[in-house]
Amino acid sequence: RFAAYHKGMVKENYTDMLLEDINGKFDFLIELVTPLTLLPAAVAQLQEDVTQMRKDLGVTNRVVKDHSKALHNHAYRIKRLESA
Repeated sequence: RFAAYHKGMVKENYTDMLLEDINGKFDFLIELVTPLTLLPAAVAQLQEDVTQMRKDLGVTNRVVKDHSKALHNHAYRIKRLESA
């Protein structure tokens, strides 16, 4: 673009071309930054999902422990009945 200016281009045309170039760069930056504005909402949703998964995992953990205790108790009672 500088070469075009040196080949006899009018200064005003060069300024217009420079402004267009700068505007194009700003448009590119806006395209890059716009998805970043959506990131906080996505992170908040992810935090909610993780919190819900932790709650679900806690419930599952309690159920498995209770089931394990019941099986152990059942095995103990069978063993006692077999030895009687």
